[in-house]
Amino acid sequence: MNPPRLKILVVSELPILKMFSGGAKTMGGIEVNHVSIMKHLAARGHEIRTNVPFPPWNPPDIIVCPTFMPVAWYLIWVYKLMYKCAVVQHAHTTVEDLVGGLLPPSMAGFGASYLKQLYGLSTILITPSNHSKLAIEALHLPSKAPVIPVSNGVDLRKFSFNEDKRDAFRKYLSKHFKVDASKPVVLGVGVPWKRKGLDAFHEAARQLPGYVFVWVGNFILDKKIKEHYDDIVTFTGYVPDIVAAYCGADAFFFPSRAENQGIPLLEAAACKLPIVCRDLPTYDWIQDGVHCLKGKADGDFPALLRRVVEDKGLRTRLATAALENVQTHDIERIIDQVERIYRNAIDMNKKTSHRL
Repeated sequence: MNPPRLKILVVSELPILKMFSGGAKTMGGIEVNHVSIMKHLAARGHEIRTNVPFPPWNPPDIIVCPTFMPVAWYLIWVYKLMYKCAVVQHAHTTVEDLVGGLLPPSMAGFGASYLKQLYGLSTILITPSNHSKLAIEALHLPSKAPVIPVSNGVDLRKFSFNEDKRDAFRKYLSKHFKVDASKPVVLGVGVPWKRKGLDAFHEAARQLPGYVFVWVGNFILDKKIKEHYDDIVTFTGYVPDIVAAYCGADAFFFPSRAENQGIPLLEAAACKLPIVCRDLPTYDWIQDGVHCLKGKADGDFPALLRRVVEDKGLRTRLATAALENVQTHDIERIIDQVERIYRNAIDMNKKTSHRL
């Protein structure tokens, strides 16, 4: 007998954020992960409503939220009181993220207090890595909600190497940005803002003039940031086919200084693109010298990129090992875990309700 389908009420600020960002095509990793999860849950027959309440006579089984701003906090609180149902937040945001982006260091205490109250509304929290789990547990949530690490996952049916896509992206760079596509292409992906390490990306480009450095991603948070770096870095903004961008590059360079897992690393690995990244605790799922090359300081990166680009044997070994490793992050496996956690949260909420 198949388990009953779930009625899922999604609380999401993503439509609002996109509207105020000037109609951005994507809001980055949080949206990528959320859209993928909901798409696959819907394909399994679950009923999903986003920001549209269920009627009182047909309440949801669970409230789910991927975002972290005040509108989400308020709506979770209201709907939790209204429906008395379980709440699962996909906790992509930590104090480290906020201080590295939206908040100055002086407001770290405020950020911690806010996230403590927000995440305290949950029955269970899902977070992308062991690193972010520890960061959230350090908030000492009043609800004592379990924090469960689950990879963001990657759709391996979508993200895979394709020679035609490689040719198409290099022609796109040549046509629209006058890039010399005969040179090695070093790719960065993500919303371009300070935390992503664009200064390190730019410095590596300065030291490696024989390579083309390309950054793909919407300008959402800091639309002027490219003015500091676009003398030798090509910023494409949003591209319609991100898979082609991965396929069209020769190395993936991700010098971000704070991540909760790093979705672009999963995507690059799935497309057999060799990876150079910063040595962050959250990257415990990829091993230095096996799946990628990691640099501890900005000055390490030019030499690591040169090794990856110029040593074909190393490039092939890293890409092959990373592709094998990323199989465990296939989105279908991740959806199995997410669905199981949702059902556990519903059961936990029912037991708690019976005791009250």
